[in-house]
Amino acid sequence: MENLTEKQIRNILDRYVSQKEYRRVYYGNKYNNDLQYKQYVRDYNKRRYEIKKYEKNIEKGLTEGQSKNIMAINCLNYLKKHERQDEFKNTFPVEYKLLNPETPTDNISD
Repeated sequence: MENLTEKQIRNILDRYVSQKEYRRVYYGNKYNNDLQYKQYVRDYNKRRYEIKKYEKNIEKGLTEGQSKNIMAINCLNYLKKHERQDEFKNTFPVEYKLLNPETPTDNISD
């Protein structure tokens, strides 16, 4: 990398600060005003929280199946609390399959 002058370094730092400020303001406003984005962020964070909790339950000695069921029930209760239980299948598809196992239809004989 070539040596940068003081002016170039100052220009890079100023651009970084202005971009950082823009992102802070943009996402701050987006989170407070865009309800769909706010809901997306909360669902994303809930999933991350439940995955961490799942790993802690495994460390405590629960089986993998028990931990997954606890995670699925907590995700469903989260949506019920916010009156969105009809979105469970789309928001948390893995957990939905755990609580509502689908029966394979191609193995049914006539």
